[in-house]
Amino acid sequence: MRTCKKVSFVPINATLERNISLLKYGYFDFNAFNLLKCKVTHTFANFLTVDKKMQLEQKYEAIIDQILTSHYGVLDDFLSSSILDGLRASFSERKEADAFRKAGISKNQAVVEKIRGDEIFWLNEENATEAENHFLTAVRDFSNYLNRTCYLGITNHEFHYASYPVGTFYKRHLDRFQSDSSRKLSLICYLNEDWKTEDGGQLRLYLADNELDILPIGGRIVVFESDKIEHEVLPATRERRSVTGWLRGNER
Repeated sequence: MRTCKKVSFVPINATLERNISLLKYGYFDFNAFNLLKCKVTHTFANFLTVDKKMQLEQKYEAIIDQILTSHYGVLDDFLSSSILDGLRASFSERKEADAFRKAGISKNQAVVEKIRGDEIFWLNEENATEAENHFLTAVRDFSNYLNRTCYLGITNHEFHYASYPVGTFYKRHLDRFQSDSSRKLSLICYLNEDWKTEDGGQLRLYLADNELDILPIGGRIVVFESDKIEHEVLPATRERRSVTGWLRGNER
């Protein structure tokens, strides 16, 4: 991954308080903010939108910092609780409609249960629910931020729901195919509720000098470089749910 152009922020609380006060009287210190290539209509009515955008971009920066250091990033509460609850409801509706299918391996998607035991449903923007659309919009916003600040050249994405029945797993593997270099970043968002260590189902990352197990806590996202980190999904004592996918560039 190329070195990112960092976005520097001024101290937020003091600056926001001062500018809210100034804005009421028709003044605003635009230079106090350094939002990279961000076009915002600065009116009092949408000021809270500006504040939320800054908070969201700080989350992006937290993920980027970790990826630059370790090739992976973990962040809790990436999505709002309303979007997370909506995804959980949509997941359950898809399951009840028998829309999930056995997942395959490699580009030909052959089903090999001794390697991979999950069931999946591919998200499609044409028939997405409201919550699914919100999630895909958040993915696009994150991708655009990565392109502006890290020049990753992300052009599209692909995501699916993943359901791991009790006792199933996904053996150690790399997300990028040998014949397809388009997958740049892998992104997982967990949908589980009240998940505990004894439930199992950890995502195990095989790093250069150690192994790292990440618990699939609801609302947590994990992002890692698709061509660098081998990983596996460990068996769980409960059904394990997530939205999983890839930020993609042009195939080389």
